[in-house]
Amino acid sequence: MNFGGVINDIGNKDSNELLDLFFSYFNHFTDAEVEPIRSAWLYLCQVSKDKFDSQNLPYHIHALRVACILAERDLDWQCIVAGFLHNVLSFENSNENEIREKFGPTILKLIGGTTRITNLKIKNKNQHEADSVRKMLFAMVEDIRVILVMLADRLDRIRNLSHETKLVQKQVAQETIDIWAPLANRLGMSSVKSELEDLSLKYSNPDAYGQIKKVVAAKKQERADYLSKA
Repeated sequence: MNFGGVINDIGNKDSNELLDLFFSYFNHFTDAEVEPIRSAWLYLCQVSKDKFDSQNLPYHIHALRVACILAERDLDWQCIVAGFLHNVLSFENSNENEIREKFGPTILKLIGGTTRITNLKIKNKNQHEADSVRKMLFAMVEDIRVILVMLADRLDRIRNLSHETKLVQKQVAQETIDIWAPLANRLGMSSVKSELEDLSLKYSNPDAYGQIKKVVAAKKQERADYLSKA
């Protein structure tokens, strides 16, 4: 079961219920780690209470899905907190001093890094420029967990891209295949790389994606028939 994959269906639950479900599924955190994660979730829900995404879901649902992607890969509690708060510095009712006071300097550095990357205007036109952007991203961060959080954010975004305009879909897909899938590959995250590539193709070249999907499905049925006969 992929808990992150069912969150959209239970998004109408109370925010406290959603966090309790998160902890019931990811139950490897210690009591000392649960406390700052819960505190970050409550803060997130407070500062994002009037914000919704393109599916008209509360913003905190996206942040919870990002945290689930990180938790599924056994990343530490600070990564989970950064997953919740990766975009809060863009909200008018949140600021660096408040984050530092509530969650400490390490969390502030993590979400400061994610904010800087989010605010970049990436416009690569060829492979050389894409290589330069990837190198720049690594140079920008002091903590590699910033990149891990951004990869989780990108994976969640492209998983939920169907409600965006065709133009946005193509832009996000191209940026994902040029920048983020190679970054995942460089970090040894092969499953993330593969999913980013597959979903990018779905939006950048839907005809090719459909053809490949049919071939894969046919091969799967052929294998099933062969095993059945065997």
